[in-house]
Amino acid sequence: TAEAAGIAFYVATTPPLGSCGESGCTSIRATNDLLRASFAGRFRESFDGFTSEHFHPDRLHLNDAGPGLRAERAFDLLAIPVAGDGS
Repeated sequence: TAEAAGIAFYVATTPPLGSCGESGCTSIRATNDLLRASFAGRFRESFDGFTSEHFHPDRLHLNDAGPGLRAERAFDLLAIPVAGDGS
């Protein structure tokens, strides 16, 4: 595995489909809970913060703003210095 080989890896949670909010996305929420539990400390949150402005009118596919939010979160995660790396 990547972990056994000493290779850093991260798992991203699934964003909501069509900005389903608090009332929907039951299976996505359950899957994300499993990802968080299975990869504690090794996941990037992608569910929270997505709104209708991040989706095309079909409410299923991300528009240009969606990947931008994902990229910001990945950068925030990867830009954190690792203890002992001399930073």
